[in-house]
Amino acid sequence: MNEMREGDCECCERFALDISEHHLIPKTTHKNKKIKKLFTKEERNKKINVCQPCHKAFHTFFTEKELATDYNTLDKLKENGAIQKHIEWVKKQKSGYRMKGKRMNQKEKQY
Repeated sequence: MNEMREGDCECCERFALDISEHHLIPKTTHKNKKIKKLFTKEERNKKINVCQPCHKAFHTFFTEKELATDYNTLDKLKENGAIQKHIEWVKKQKSGYRMKGKRMNQKEKQY
């Protein structure tokens, strides 16, 4: 598990006490031949600093494969409708809010 610290979330841009690193290409996919072919080692290891609610949202809304192939940059994540709605919602929450969630199915992801 990543060490938590305080700072600004690169996704929702809120100050938070629970910032951690999110691998834009999940580590579980790094040994995949397709991922190795598509991305350099430097690209596979790129991380962003995000608050716990945003980090949880990424892993709730998307599979590891989807994160690696479809949502492997901050811009791509922020363009997704579910993440945009999450950002609008999380900006209304108190700093330090801890989100509980489950992985969404395909029907729930559609906006």
